[in-house]
Amino acid sequence: MKLGIREKKGQQGMADKKKSLKAEIVFWILYLAYTSTYIVRLNLSVAKPALEEMGKVDTAQLAFLGSIFSLVYAVGKLVNGGIGDRVKPWIMVSVGLALAGMGNIIMGLLPPYGALIFCWGVNAFGQSMLWGPILSMVSAIYDEQTARKKATVMGTSIAAGNVMGILAASFLVNAFGPAAAFIVPGIFALGLALTVVLFTAKIPVRMGKGVSPIKQLLRREVQIMILPAMIQGIMKDNVSLFMVDYFVKRFSVDPTLNPLYILFIPVSGLAGRMLYPFVYKRMNENEDRAAAAGFLLCALFALPLGMSLWGPVAATLCLCGIYAAVSVVNTSFLAIYPMRYAKEGTVSSVSGIMDFATYLGHAISTAVYGIVIVKFGYASMYLSWAFLSVVGLLILAAVRRGAAES
Repeated sequence: MKLGIREKKGQQGMADKKKSLKAEIVFWILYLAYTSTYIVRLNLSVAKPALEEMGKVDTAQLAFLGSIFSLVYAVGKLVNGGIGDRVKPWIMVSVGLALAGMGNIIMGLLPPYGALIFCWGVNAFGQSMLWGPILSMVSAIYDEQTARKKATVMGTSIAAGNVMGILAASFLVNAFGPAAAFIVPGIFALGLALTVVLFTAKIPVRMGKGVSPIKQLLRREVQIMILPAMIQGIMKDNVSLFMVDYFVKRFSVDPTLNPLYILFIPVSGLAGRMLYPFVYKRMNENEDRAAAAGFLLCALFALPLGMSLWGPVAATLCLCGIYAAVSVVNTSFLAIYPMRYAKEGTVSSVSGIMDFATYLGHAISTAVYGIVIVKFGYASMYLSWAFLSVVGLLILAAVRRGAAES
């Protein structure tokens, strides 16, 4: 009898280990899937000097492409956030990767500028289909506490993608020309789309019941987070979009030496996201407090850049500080905050709203900065970041004060 019990326990233990291993494999496939979205996004920024030399784009056109990407991405997030709570997540993720891959491959054919706008918009819409459904699958394969921890790890995929994207694009541009920087990552994304289908199609995910992102927007606790989410979005992707051009225009750095400066910036973002669990724990596992600390650091690092105080090395350190700090803020808003709604089955909807706010802020600001930088230089952009970071900090402080009083 006892032997039988031991056998059953042993079988149960083996089954649990097998289930845990399968969950880990799925998690890392999803991690790589989201990492790839930055590989098929940052290639434009890295390839920009070569494209400009070929007469394909100039600084204003690059800014417009960045604005189009963020605008389509923001609207796509709002639309796909609600769809992601109704359609099986593996379908959303695989289709999104396929669209992003095809958009990049066609970009690599170097069509006229009008076609570049369309392809980059397709890329943006495809990428907007991924994050919410990925969080939904993470919440499905783990218990609630583990899922929140895994969500912080998933957040590091953004910085990992930044590092991999810059390295890959820099190598491809220098070795094979700007076309390869789009075609090769595009093929990679298509391969990942197939992998997602093969490994995640049978994951049981709790689906929302008729909940739309618009309905979620009517909730006061969601509305109050929109402006701070927009503010961190203004900084997050504009760091990446303009960093190559910044060092060329501000310090006359040789474009071939740019990777020596800019590679540290996404690495710092990775460090910020990897440190997030520590920051989160120090802030008593409160994502609002973690985000407030990140905003404070952003303001402190942006101010010297706005005053043009130092040379390229110090500027690199300041940009690293901003990117690490804004990565903490971004993880709070996009990875942890939506997990509050896992029991409702509306993680994707709330995630879509936060991402919508993030990229709406980026889309609007990029178009403005494209004009402002030409007229007043990069210092004006960084001064605005210092001011906006203080605004975000004050809003979160008011939220904390209101929560303490209620």
